[in-house]
Amino acid sequence: MTSPSLRARPSLGWCTMNGHIIRDCRIDPDRLLPIEFATVDYDPGQGQPDREWSGSTLSSRTVAYSCGALCRAGDTREHRHDAAELELCRRLADEAESIMEGIEIGLGDEWGGGFFPFFVAANVGTPAPPAVNEEVIRTAFGGTIYPHAVVQAEPLDEARGFLRVYLEELRDHSEDAENELEHWRALIRWSRDNRELHGASLVLIGETPLNRKDRGDNRGCIHPRLVVGLTEGGSLVGIAGCVTHT
Repeated sequence: MTSPSLRARPSLGWCTMNGHIIRDCRIDPDRLLPIEFATVDYDPGQGQPDREWSGSTLSSRTVAYSCGALCRAGDTREHRHDAAELELCRRLADEAESIMEGIEIGLGDEWGGGFFPFFVAANVGTPAPPAVNEEVIRTAFGGTIYPHAVVQAEPLDEARGFLRVYLEELRDHSEDAENELEHWRALIRWSRDNRELHGASLVLIGETPLNRKDRGDNRGCIHPRLVVGLTEGGSLVGIAGCVTHT
């Protein structure tokens, strides 16, 4: 398995525009790259071939479209995107990624990967959610998240929640703590001050063990981590990567 930090950055993908509405989005493997490792069966020797989540947080059938939409292969997703909204998603995701460029994802990761641009462009006419929460994340991921996986979304705030605990540990244990802290703080400031985004959140999808009642049901240990906000049009935009927690 190749670390995401050593792979080429994903392209932004492409869609065909019919006027100002983009409808002909196509499956684009590069758009899956930020969360791809979470689709891999971590324990193939014990897994069951007929199951989507034998050893993974995300379905082994997960595909991504050029607009960022996620679903399982064979499922149907509607595509009706405003061209300007899609361009906004691309720009904001690139801006967020550039702030964290060269910084490992951290958050307890044992592998050393980094963040990648991530977005799921909203369809025209879809009501924009007021905040990032579990329902918004599961909907954006199009049914690909393991049903028993914990999905947590909390405000992107250095003084609160999981991020506060992580940054405190970072200060105590990282040899490059000040540099990493400054990048995280820059990302927080950018998210807070950006008038094109609201509801900036740290999102944790899955933790080890994935199934609290029966460890043998799903032995996956690679989990998506996102820093995302919402545009006024309802698109989910930011950065994403995967952590390995054995």
